[in-house]
Amino acid sequence: MQIVKWIGRSIIIGGVSLGLGAGFAQPAQARTIGAIAGLAGASTMSCLAISSATLTNNCGFVAIIDFPLTVDNPGNKTVRVTGSHPSSATGVQCRATGTDAGATTFFHSNGGAYQALPSAGAPATIVLGSVSQASVPAGGQLLVNCHLAPSGKVTVLDWFPV
Repeated sequence: MQIVKWIGRSIIIGGVSLGLGAGFAQPAQARTIGAIAGLAGASTMSCLAISSATLTNNCGFVAIIDFPLTVDNPGNKTVRVTGSHPSSATGVQCRATGTDAGATTFFHSNGGAYQALPSAGAPATIVLGSVSQASVPAGGQLLVNCHLAPSGKVTVLDWFPV
């Protein structure tokens, strides 16, 4: 008797695995990370609250958070940051930056201007790259930098193409 079981993208038939990609890796179309992957200075990290994937600024000052993002290929990138602030859309402002491997050349989303949430209150998404995208040269890196006012929150970041 043959036993057939589906596991992710593979089929296991009687103990033999047949990949649906015929041996070829399936490229990622987009990536997503929780905001807890962000980095801040030591004095800021002590007053940031982490709940699930959400990072909340409980400091009495604007917290500056950096999110390094993994990219597979060079080119223009669009990044979406979902966050919220209870009373001010400008309570969360972000920008994306692509840089070469030596961090000597920088390519900012929207000409380097920080973009604020579209509205205060409920979680909303900032689209970095809606005006101009951050460009990552071959061998380069992608970083999102956010300024969170007290009570500002970032929940998730996603970016494409990878």
